[in-house]
Amino acid sequence: MIAAQALEFLQTLGENYLRVAKRVDFERIPSDLRDEHARRKTPARPLIQAAWFARQGFIISAWSLWEYYARNLCSRLSAKVPKGGGSCVDQIGRMLAGNSVPFPRADWFAGANALRNIIAHYGGLVDERKAGEYFAAARRVAFPLLELYADKYLLLQHEHVSAFRWEIEDFIDQTAAAVA
Repeated sequence: MIAAQALEFLQTLGENYLRVAKRVDFERIPSDLRDEHARRKTPARPLIQAAWFARQGFIISAWSLWEYYARNLCSRLSAKVPKGGGSCVDQIGRMLAGNSVPFPRADWFAGANALRNIIAHYGGLVDERKAGEYFAAARRVAFPLLELYADKYLLLQHEHVSAFRWEIEDFIDQTAAAVA
């Protein structure tokens, strides 16, 4: 996958998310639709849940795209560096470093990977030790204002989706020249 393809896919993911968000997300919903929901006395809970699932879906999809792009990028670099252990972010970092390619915002990606792990492995619930460690790692650099609902589920906001989109886009833009 080349940078142009990855950016196109990222744009499509973002547009899909916004299509849903403009219908169900109180942070994104147009005022006329919000007024219509009020007139109909639409229960808020299903809309809040739909927005939460849309945010999770974008984050998981965008992360998968980033990981695929980054691994593909690394496979095309001249110096082959063993993956070794650690997270995918650690492995990609070693492969980029072994080819003198900067890894912009590697610390952010480590935190974003921790957030992704909570969603992928714990369904967004932070009630186990390892999920708590991921939560702390996600807050350390990438999402310092990340919070939990009272029931210990991630309180995902539109700003988290936006951060994933812009950080991944910047990574693609900044690393594209490495194999050009």
